[in-house]
Amino acid sequence: MPPRVSVVLPTYNRAGVLGRAVRSVLAQSAPDLELIVVDDASTDDTPRVLADFDDPRLHVLRHHVRSGGAAARNTGLAAARADWVAFQDSDDEWLLDKLARQLDVAAQDPALGAVYCAFVRINGNRITRTPSPKVKRRAGWLHADILRDSFISTQTLLVRRVALDAAGGFDAELPRFQDWELMMRLSREHPVGCVDEPLVIVHTLPDAITADAAARLRARTRIVERHAHWLTDYPRTLAEHLYAVGHLHALAGDTATARHWLHRAVATDRGFLKAWAALALTGLGTTGYAQAARLRGQWREA
Repeated sequence: MPPRVSVVLPTYNRAGVLGRAVRSVLAQSAPDLELIVVDDASTDDTPRVLADFDDPRLHVLRHHVRSGGAAARNTGLAAARADWVAFQDSDDEWLLDKLARQLDVAAQDPALGAVYCAFVRINGNRITRTPSPKVKRRAGWLHADILRDSFISTQTLLVRRVALDAAGGFDAELPRFQDWELMMRLSREHPVGCVDEPLVIVHTLPDAITADAAARLRARTRIVERHAHWLTDYPRTLAEHLYAVGHLHALAGDTATARHWLHRAVATDRGFLKAWAALALTGLGTTGYAQAARLRGQWREA
């Protein structure tokens, strides 16, 4: 008989923290689960860490060639047997009742395609909570909200298998924001439930993909190109995406390309002052732009 939930956990060279993530899944108060760990061709002690677990619910698959997190999740998804699929990251940990709380919400509305929860991110001495207070609509038909803002992270998701299959799984060409892009597709067809309480702790490591500016740029560009047909229905949201790509090009030192994207942003929404300001700041050169962006970030956090 298949388990109630299949949990997919991709990993690459995270032997030092992987055990914590695995233990947090196997310790769930809703124990009817299988945990599928996909080792994406690790070269560290990952096999030894996994071999230390003596739990029949744990299954290990291994890529012989590194393929990336999205491809590893798709490998795990192909092996999953349950009607509900959850995802964990090898850096992070779930609180004890994470799955139980989400399954309770799912049971209340059979139309839900997914249920997510809030999370806290620990980055050095800084702790932040997501979704932030600016996210007003946190459940229901969230397609427009998700197009605008990435507030649902992979390790917070519990997804109905049929909805996940219909959406097409994860985009293996994306180096980042795979969860955001997946939810753009899934939320167009299904309402989404929420446990508005942090049930996941996200630990940001120095070499995490979230810190890779080049990956952010490639991913933001692909999202705009892939979903322009939806984004055009929401001019300010489209302008925000165009601005983000231009901003990242400016930080990378490609001023000409940055100005191209920023011009597209202001043409899409003439009242988008942030894009106008960024366009003006490109005249300062790469160093000046980066300094201005850093000062603006410090001012906003003050």
